[in-house]
Amino acid sequence: MIHVPYKGSSGSVNDLISGQVSALFSSLPSLQGLIDKGYVRLLAATAPSQSPATKHLPLMSATLPEFEYATWYAMYAPLATPPALVERINQALSRALKNPALTSKVEAAGTELRTGSAEEVLQWTQRDAAKWRRVIQDAKITLE
Repeated sequence: MIHVPYKGSSGSVNDLISGQVSALFSSLPSLQGLIDKGYVRLLAATAPSQSPATKHLPLMSATLPEFEYATWYAMYAPLATPPALVERINQALSRALKNPALTSKVEAAGTELRTGSAEEVLQWTQRDAAKWRRVIQDAKITLE
């Protein structure tokens, strides 16, 4: 495989559809419409486990042991935000993410909802930064 860098996903998706590139790593929700129309075919899930939306797909880790890539999102606030306010916002967000209407819609798109404290988000961030730092160093990736 040859890595082709793009400035954003729209160019890579256009090149995938037109046959300029033969494969693309992307999130399921961003490509679902193209999948539904038959323009793009899913090959495998890169997450460590299958979601309800990807249960029919093989996991990349079945072929490439220890392969794992999952996109995750977090809500952030300015550093000076009082801890009590951070906790109130976190509690409100956690309640909203337990709403069955929201949960079913988000999970149907292949996204797993998980709530966590500010400390857990910091741990996730540090874990992923360390993981990708190792990948960059092991592969000797440099800026051009």
